[in-house]
Amino acid sequence: MIVVLLEHQLGELGDFMAKVTHIEWFRTLGENVGIVTGLIFIVCVLLLRKGVVGEIADAWQNRRKKA
Repeated sequence: MIVVLLEHQLGELGDFMAKVTHIEWFRTLGENVGIVTGLIFIVCVLLLRKGVVGEIADAWQNRRKKA
C-alpha cells in the first residue's frame, strides 16, 4: 500500500518541491519512481533492522516499561 501511495504522490511532491526551491530536477521525481522507491527501501532496511513492526513493538514495550 505504501509503495502504490508513494508512486502516485511522488510526481506531485516533485512539482511542489520544484516550485518552492526553484530546482527543476525535482520535477523528474515522478519519472524516477523506481529509483526513489529503491532508495527509500535501502534506507529503511539499514535503519530498521528489526523491520517496521519490530521497531514499533520495541518502542511500545519500552514505553510500557517506563510507565
